[in-house]
Amino acid sequence: MNGGHPIYIEGSDLGYSHQGTAFLTSLGCIFISNDTQNIGTMTGVSGTVGEDYIFPFTQNTDANYSVDEIGALLKHIAFTSDNGYSRTIAYAGANYSTIASTPILGGLEDTDMNSKADLVATYLGYLLKIDGVFRGVVTDINTGDPVQGATVNVGVYSGITNAYGLCAVEVPPGSYTISCSHPNYATYTYHCEIIIEYNDTYWMDIPLTPDVSNDDIEQQDRITHIYPNPCTSQAAIKYFMKSSGNVEIGVYNIKGQKVSSLVNEYIEPGYHEVTFNNFTEHAPRISSGIYFMKLETEHTSHIEKFIILE
Repeated sequence: MNGGHPIYIEGSDLGYSHQGTAFLTSLGCIFISNDTQNIGTMTGVSGTVGEDYIFPFTQNTDANYSVDEIGALLKHIAFTSDNGYSRTIAYAGANYSTIASTPILGGLEDTDMNSKADLVATYLGYLLKIDGVFRGVVTDINTGDPVQGATVNVGVYSGITNAYGLCAVEVPPGSYTISCSHPNYATYTYHCEIIIEYNDTYWMDIPLTPDVSNDDIEQQDRITHIYPNPCTSQAAIKYFMKSSGNVEIGVYNIKGQKVSSLVNEYIEPGYHEVTFNNFTEHAPRISSGIYFMKLETEHTSHIEKFIILE
């Protein structure tokens, strides 16, 4: 964040020439010369706030469309024009940020790939130093329960999950690798980089696998997690079998009538998963309402509430 420091925006639309003034220098650029040529097309310079932007500049005889050339005194050239001159300078100092531009924004022509609105949003993100936010939801891969106290690493930045398994980490725009660790779980690593933009929020579900322990011995045959719940079309149902045996999993309405059968077979011990699909060619669609997901084995019966929405 910019910490409340002043923000300056400079442009020829201020209607004043700053040739030779300290004000222009304070913005991180220097005056080079008066230009009598139309600037043609402005192209963003790689590695700066203008990267990937290309804007034709309106061909016009008005004096505002033949503008000064400037140079980067302290920081980066953000845009250059067809005739090779610097047109926009981006400067991020210790106490303030500036964008100094000789062309007026109104002279830029929107294209299919680039719009003035997008450029202004990028400018504001640069000036305000609006970070992006990574939000991770960390859960136990077997039970679906939130994992509290997990450390989520976004590049060199990190945060700790709360009681809901949620962690928010503010980061500058860029590309990041993600990892997550907890004393009771195997370390999770996301092997692809994610890209976070200015003022962007990136959500990721992070499933952690428990370290091998004797805890499972004490567990009973049961449904461990239904996600999402409520659901509209599909839901993942995770369940645990203490020992091998026949298991039935079905969906029942509030009258106790079975409306869908998901599992009816011999299952080995351990954690398993089955998908509820409310759009199949072989079964009618179940209407919205409150239902119950029921697991039955030779030894036990376990029921979880299940809600279906339109």
